[in-house]
Amino acid sequence: MLVRAGKQLETGVNGHLHKTFRRCFSASAARLASVERSDSSVYDVLIVGGGMVGASLACALASTPVTSSLRVALIESAAAPALHPLPPLHDLRVSAVNPASAALFRAVGAWQRMEAARVRPFHSMQVWDAVGGGSVTFGREPRRPGAPTDKPLAHIIENRVVQAALFERLAEFDAVDVLAPASVAAVTVPAADARGPMADWPTVLLKAGRTLPPRLLGRPDRGNPPVRAAPGPSPLG
Repeated sequence: MLVRAGKQLETGVNGHLHKTFRRCFSASAARLASVERSDSSVYDVLIVGGGMVGASLACALASTPVTSSLRVALIESAAAPALHPLPPLHDLRVSAVNPASAALFRAVGAWQRMEAARVRPFHSMQVWDAVGGGSVTFGREPRRPGAPTDKPLAHIIENRVVQAALFERLAEFDAVDVLAPASVAAVTVPAADARGPMADWPTVLLKAGRTLPPRLLGRPDRGNPPVRAAPGPSPLG
């Protein structure tokens, strides 16, 4: 099965991710068991793209009880990023991480690593048009007297810090293999009426020549590899 992972991963740990993988592997109780580990080329889930979304998905799979036994591979075209040492100058590529996303990072064990690196909270934001005179201000409601300290609206974090913290966490999971650097040459989707063991699984061909047949293929990043459908009806619709 091939799926395109969405960008909203914050509900993944306890909700959407649980339901999605229960549905994908619910043919029988045995389907939730991991594939045979003696074959190093076979994975339950293969994620193409190790950016912030792909790495978050891999961490969530390894951290969620219903999917933690699955064998997962993450393919990233660049070398695995390092969290330490960080360059002294901040990277201009940053993300505003809202509380829900921070909760996801905390649940998978990556948030603490980000905080120990470089994280900057903010409590309000004003956005204006450089040409016109309009503007909009975002912020939380004023804190009531005696209420706990105001929580930040979000955190500004360098993208490389987010990615490196997730990769550092992924290295601690036995069931996750990070293939980096590695690039996908093509993805073959089997015909809908395919028969036989693993016949309905997609096939991922790496540029180095290695072939990987995952039970479930996720492609969360925009730079998708080419997909070649087998003759006959395509399961992609």
